[in-house]
Amino acid sequence: MIEIARLQPDIPPNAAAVMRMAACFGLTVRIIEPAGFTWSDSSLKRAGMDYLDHALVIRDPSWAAFREATRGRRLILASTKAATS
Repeated sequence: MIEIARLQPDIPPNAAAVMRMAACFGLTVRIIEPAGFTWSDSSLKRAGMDYLDHALVIRDPSWAAFREATRGRRLILASTKAATS
């Protein structure tokens, strides 16, 4: 099963767009807290449209909790802020 994880997302419409896409493809989204917005943010709902109710979202309270929950699973990490490629 493929899951998409967002580490400490700051922009509600970006997080909602990922959730909307995941709902369409039947994927799980993991939000690794803390997020830079409140979960009830209106821009989150606006960008997610009617798909947010269909998205399976797991909210991990920290990076450590995420790593514990995904122990033994293959992770593919991508970042625009990494020091090395």
